[in-house]
Amino acid sequence: LAPNRGVFIAGPTGVGKSMLVAAALHEMEKLAGRKLLVKYITGASFSSKWFGESEHRALSLYRRMSSLARRKECLPVVVIDEAGPAFVRRSAAAAESGGTQAHSDLTNTFLHILGTTDVITIAIDNNPSMIDPAILRPGRLPLVRARRPGYRQCVEIARRNLETTLLAAGDTPLSLATTLCDFIFLAEEFQDLLKVKFVGGTQRAYAGRDLVTGADLVEGIITPAAEAALRRDEAAGAIGAARSVDDVMGILVRLAEGLGADGIRVDVSVRDARGTRSCS
Repeated sequence: LAPNRGVFIAGPTGVGKSMLVAAALHEMEKLAGRKLLVKYITGASFSSKWFGESEHRALSLYRRMSSLARRKECLPVVVIDEAGPAFVRRSAAAAESGGTQAHSDLTNTFLHILGTTDVITIAIDNNPSMIDPAILRPGRLPLVRARRPGYRQCVEIARRNLETTLLAAGDTPLSLATTLCDFIFLAEEFQDLLKVKFVGGTQRAYAGRDLVTGADLVEGIITPAAEAALRRDEAAGAIGAARSVDDVMGILVRLAEGLGADGIRVDVSVRDARGTRSCS
Protein backbone atom coordinates (compact mmCIF):
# COMPACT_ATOMS: atom_id res chain seq x y z
CA LEU A 1 0.00 0.00 0.00
CA ALA A 2 1.23 3.47 -0.84
CA PRO A 3 1.55 5.68 2.27
CA ASN A 4 -0.47 8.86 2.64
CA ARG A 5 1.40 11.98 1.55
CA GLY A 6 0.19 13.92 4.56
CA VAL A 7 -2.98 14.80 6.41
CA PHE A 8 -5.75 17.41 6.30
CA ILE A 9 -6.68 18.73 9.76
CA ALA A 10 -10.07 20.45 9.98
CA GLY A 11 -11.98 21.97 12.85
CA PRO A 12 -13.45 25.21 14.19
CA THR A 13 -11.26 28.07 15.35
CA GLY A 14 -9.74 27.61 18.79
CA VAL A 15 -9.78 23.81 19.11
CA GLY A 16 -6.00 23.43 18.89
CA LYS A 17 -5.28 22.56 15.26
CA SER A 18 -1.95 24.39 15.31
CA MET A 19 -0.96 22.67 18.57
CA LEU A 20 -1.88 19.33 17.02
CA VAL A 21 0.39 20.10 14.05
CA ALA A 22 3.27 21.02 16.38
CA ALA A 23 2.81 17.75 18.30
CA ALA A 24 2.65 15.76 15.05
CA LEU A 25 5.89 17.34 13.78
CA HIS A 26 7.61 16.49 17.06
CA GLU A 27 6.54 12.85 16.84
CA MET A 28 7.48 12.65 13.15
CA GLU A 29 11.00 13.81 13.94
CA LYS A 30 11.39 11.16 16.65
CA LEU A 31 10.02 8.37 14.46
CA ALA A 32 12.03 9.37 11.39
CA GLY A 33 15.26 9.61 13.36
CA ARG A 34 16.31 12.72 11.45
CA LYS A 35 15.59 16.43 11.46
CA LEU A 36 12.61 17.92 9.68
CA LEU A 37 12.78 20.64 7.06
CA VAL A 38 9.50 22.48 7.62
CA LYS A 39 7.98 25.24 5.49
CA TYR A 40 4.93 27.12 6.81
CA ILE A 41 2.74 28.83 4.21
CA THR A 42 -0.89 29.88 3.73
CA GLY A 43 -3.18 28.69 0.97
CA ALA A 44 -3.65 32.26 -0.26
CA SER A 45 0.12 32.58 -0.81
CA PHE A 46 -0.19 30.48 -3.97
CA SER A 47 -2.72 32.84 -5.55
CA SER A 48 -1.64 35.17 -8.33
CA LYS A 49 -3.38 37.36 -10.90
CA TRP A 50 -0.99 36.13 -13.60
CA PHE A 51 -1.94 33.13 -15.72
CA GLY A 52 -0.11 29.98 -14.59
CA GLU A 53 1.77 31.73 -11.77
CA SER A 54 -0.19 29.98 -8.97
CA GLU A 55 0.64 26.54 -10.33
CA HIS A 56 4.28 27.58 -10.85
CA ARG A 57 4.55 28.70 -7.22
CA ALA A 58 3.21 25.37 -5.96
CA LEU A 59 5.48 23.27 -8.17
CA SER A 60 8.54 25.41 -7.38
CA LEU A 61 7.94 25.16 -3.63
CA TYR A 62 7.75 21.38 -3.62
CA ARG A 63 10.72 20.95 -5.95
CA ARG A 64 12.81 23.29 -3.80
CA MET A 65 11.78 21.53 -0.58
CA SER A 66 12.58 18.12 -2.04
CA SER A 67 15.99 19.26 -3.30
CA LEU A 68 16.96 20.96 -0.01
CA ALA A 69 15.87 17.94 2.02
CA ARG A 70 18.05 15.58 -0.04
CA ARG A 71 21.10 17.83 0.36
CA LYS A 72 20.60 18.26 4.11
CA GLU A 73 19.35 14.68 4.69
CA CYS A 74 16.16 16.00 6.29
CA LEU A 75 12.53 14.98 6.06
CA PRO A 76 10.66 17.68 4.06
CA VAL A 77 7.28 18.88 5.37
CA VAL A 78 5.04 21.64 4.02
CA VAL A 79 2.41 23.01 6.43
CA ILE A 80 -0.38 24.90 4.63
CA ASP A 81 -2.54 26.97 6.99
CA GLU A 82 -5.94 28.20 5.80
CA ALA A 83 -5.54 25.76 2.94
CA GLY A 84 -8.94 26.35 1.33
CA PRO A 85 -7.74 28.63 -1.54
CA ALA A 86 -5.22 25.99 -2.62
CA PHE A 87 -7.68 23.09 -2.77
CA VAL A 88 -10.90 24.67 -4.07
CA ARG A 89 -13.64 22.21 -5.03
CA ARG A 90 -13.69 21.72 -8.82
CA SER A 91 -17.40 21.94 -9.55
CA ALA A 92 -20.11 24.22 -10.85
CA ALA A 93 -21.07 24.94 -7.25
CA ALA A 94 -17.57 26.28 -6.57
CA ALA A 95 -17.74 28.47 -9.66
CA GLU A 96 -21.10 29.88 -8.57
CA SER A 97 -19.66 30.82 -5.18
CA GLY A 98 -16.71 32.69 -6.63
CA GLY A 99 -14.42 29.90 -7.87
CA THR A 100 -12.61 30.33 -11.18
CA GLN A 101 -10.78 28.17 -13.70
CA ALA A 102 -7.55 29.34 -12.04
CA HIS A 103 -8.67 27.75 -8.76
CA SER A 104 -9.43 24.48 -10.55
CA ASP A 105 -6.03 24.54 -12.25
CA LEU A 106 -4.31 25.01 -8.89
CA THR A 107 -6.27 22.11 -7.40
CA ASN A 108 -5.28 19.92 -10.37
CA THR A 109 -1.65 20.90 -9.84
CA PHE A 110 -1.79 19.87 -6.19
CA LEU A 111 -3.37 16.54 -7.12
CA HIS A 112 -0.39 15.95 -9.40
CA ILE A 113 2.06 17.04 -6.70
CA LEU A 114 0.53 14.82 -4.02
CA GLY A 115 0.79 11.85 -6.34
CA THR A 116 4.47 12.27 -7.19
CA THR A 117 6.33 14.18 -4.47
CA ASP A 118 8.30 12.87 -1.50
CA VAL A 119 7.34 15.98 0.53
CA ILE A 120 4.84 15.46 3.35
CA THR A 121 1.95 17.94 3.37
CA ILE A 122 -0.04 18.98 6.45
CA ALA A 123 -3.02 21.15 5.52
CA ILE A 124 -5.20 23.05 8.02
CA ASP A 125 -8.58 24.66 7.42
CA ASN A 126 -11.87 25.38 9.20
CA ASN A 127 -14.25 24.20 6.48
CA PRO A 128 -13.40 20.93 4.72
CA SER A 129 -16.72 20.97 2.85
CA MET A 130 -15.22 23.53 0.43
CA ILE A 131 -12.20 21.31 -0.32
CA ASP A 132 -12.15 19.17 -3.46
CA PRO A 133 -12.97 15.57 -2.42
CA ALA A 134 -10.09 14.21 -4.48
CA ILE A 135 -7.62 15.98 -2.17
CA LEU A 136 -9.03 14.13 0.86
CA ARG A 137 -8.89 10.63 -0.62
CA PRO A 138 -6.73 7.95 1.04
CA GLY A 139 -3.17 8.14 -0.22
CA ARG A 140 -3.33 11.94 -0.47
CA LEU A 141 -4.50 14.01 2.50
CA PRO A 142 -7.02 12.00 4.55
CA LEU A 143 -9.27 14.13 6.74
CA VAL A 144 -8.72 14.34 10.51
CA ARG A 145 -11.24 16.40 12.47
CA ALA A 146 -10.19 18.37 15.55
CA ARG A 147 -13.39 18.57 17.58
CA ARG A 148 -14.56 20.85 20.36
CA PRO A 149 -13.65 19.66 23.87
CA GLY A 150 -16.25 17.92 26.03
CA TYR A 151 -16.84 18.60 29.70
CA ARG A 152 -13.90 16.55 30.99
CA GLN A 153 -11.53 18.01 28.41
CA CYS A 154 -12.65 21.55 29.31
CA VAL A 155 -12.04 20.90 33.01
CA GLU A 156 -8.54 19.59 32.22
CA ILE A 157 -7.73 22.57 29.97
CA ALA A 158 -8.88 25.04 32.61
CA ARG A 159 -7.09 23.16 35.43
CA ARG A 160 -3.78 23.13 33.59
CA ASN A 161 -4.02 26.86 32.88
CA LEU A 162 -4.84 27.59 36.52
CA GLU A 163 -2.07 25.42 38.01
CA THR A 164 0.70 27.98 37.57
CA THR A 165 -1.30 30.96 38.80
CA LEU A 166 -1.89 32.42 42.24
CA LEU A 167 -5.29 31.40 43.59
CA ALA A 168 -7.31 32.74 46.49
CA ALA A 169 -7.27 30.84 49.79
CA GLY A 170 -9.54 27.80 49.71
CA ASP A 171 -9.51 27.52 45.92
CA THR A 172 -7.67 24.81 43.97
CA PRO A 173 -7.10 24.61 40.20
CA LEU A 174 -9.48 21.64 39.97
CA SER A 175 -12.27 23.22 42.04
CA LEU A 176 -12.09 26.47 40.12
CA ALA A 177 -11.97 24.66 36.76
CA THR A 178 -14.97 22.53 37.72
CA THR A 179 -17.00 25.59 38.78
CA LEU A 180 -16.16 27.30 35.50
CA CYS A 181 -17.15 24.34 33.32
CA ASP A 182 -20.30 23.59 35.32
CA PHE A 183 -21.52 27.09 34.55
CA ILE A 184 -20.74 26.88 30.83
CA PHE A 185 -22.24 23.41 30.36
CA LEU A 186 -25.22 23.59 32.74
CA ALA A 187 -26.21 27.19 33.52
CA GLU A 188 -29.42 28.49 32.00
CA GLU A 189 -27.61 31.63 30.79
CA PHE A 190 -25.60 29.51 28.34
CA GLN A 191 -28.49 27.56 26.84
CA ASP A 192 -29.91 28.29 23.37
CA LEU A 193 -27.22 30.80 22.44
CA LEU A 194 -27.68 30.16 18.72
CA LYS A 195 -30.68 28.82 16.84
CA VAL A 196 -30.19 27.35 13.37
CA LYS A 197 -33.11 26.84 11.00
CA PHE A 198 -32.49 24.42 8.12
CA VAL A 199 -34.33 24.63 4.84
CA GLY A 200 -36.97 21.94 5.13
CA GLY A 201 -38.21 23.09 8.51
CA THR A 202 -35.86 21.38 10.96
CA GLN A 203 -34.29 23.50 13.68
CA ARG A 204 -31.45 23.13 16.14
CA ALA A 205 -30.44 25.18 19.15
CA TYR A 206 -26.78 25.45 20.19
CA ALA A 207 -25.79 25.94 23.83
CA GLY A 208 -22.49 26.96 25.39
CA ARG A 209 -21.33 23.34 25.53
CA ASP A 210 -21.75 23.12 21.73
CA LEU A 211 -19.70 26.25 21.02
CA VAL A 212 -16.94 26.42 23.64
CA THR A 213 -13.30 25.83 22.65
CA GLY A 214 -10.04 25.67 24.56
CA ALA A 215 -9.12 29.13 23.30
CA ASP A 216 -12.42 30.48 24.65
CA LEU A 217 -11.63 29.10 28.10
CA VAL A 218 -8.11 30.48 28.24
CA GLU A 219 -8.33 33.77 26.34
CA GLY A 220 -11.99 34.56 26.88
CA ILE A 221 -12.43 33.69 30.56
CA ILE A 222 -9.29 32.72 32.50
CA THR A 223 -7.09 35.54 31.18
CA PRO A 224 -9.74 38.28 31.70
CA ALA A 225 -10.31 36.91 35.23
CA ALA A 226 -6.58 37.27 35.92
CA GLU A 227 -6.63 40.83 34.60
CA ALA A 228 -9.63 41.65 36.80
CA ALA A 229 -7.84 40.21 39.85
CA LEU A 230 -4.70 42.18 39.02
CA ARG A 231 -6.61 45.47 38.75
CA ARG A 232 -8.42 44.78 42.03
CA ASP A 233 -5.29 43.92 43.97
CA GLU A 234 -3.33 46.84 42.52
CA ALA A 235 -6.10 49.20 43.58
CA ALA A 236 -5.93 47.75 47.10
CA GLY A 237 -2.14 48.00 47.21
CA ALA A 238 -1.73 44.23 47.39
CA ILE A 239 1.17 42.34 45.86
CA GLY A 240 0.19 39.68 43.34
CA ALA A 241 -3.19 38.85 41.87
CA ALA A 242 -5.02 35.88 43.36
CA ARG A 243 -7.80 34.58 41.14
CA SER A 244 -10.90 33.48 42.96
CA VAL A 245 -14.23 31.92 42.09
CA ASP A 246 -15.72 35.43 42.22
CA ASP A 247 -13.29 36.66 39.53
CA VAL A 248 -14.11 33.80 37.17
CA MET A 249 -17.84 33.92 37.82
CA GLY A 250 -17.85 37.69 37.32
CA ILE A 251 -16.38 37.24 33.84
CA LEU A 252 -18.88 34.47 33.05
CA VAL A 253 -21.89 36.47 34.21
CA ARG A 254 -20.81 39.52 32.20
CA LEU A 255 -20.23 37.29 29.19
CA ALA A 256 -23.68 35.72 29.50
CA GLU A 257 -25.31 39.14 29.96
CA GLY A 258 -23.46 40.47 26.93
CA LEU A 259 -24.58 37.56 24.77
CA GLY A 260 -28.20 38.24 25.67
CA ALA A 261 -27.89 42.02 25.31
CA ASP A 262 -26.13 41.82 21.97
CA GLY A 263 -28.84 39.64 20.49
CA ILE A 264 -26.69 36.59 19.86
CA ARG A 265 -29.80 34.42 19.91
CA VAL A 266 -30.46 34.73 16.18
CA ASP A 267 -32.07 32.54 13.57
CA VAL A 268 -29.69 31.30 10.89
CA SER A 269 -31.07 29.80 7.70
CA VAL A 270 -28.81 27.09 6.26
CA ARG A 271 -29.26 26.51 2.52
CA ASP A 272 -27.18 23.39 2.11
CA ALA A 273 -24.87 21.00 3.92
CA ARG A 274 -21.79 22.82 2.71
CA GLY A 275 -22.30 25.71 5.07
CA THR A 276 -23.97 28.40 2.96
CA ARG A 277 -25.83 30.55 5.49
CA SER A 278 -27.93 33.66 5.72
CA CYS A 279 -29.02 35.34 8.93
CA SER A 280 -32.62 36.36 9.42
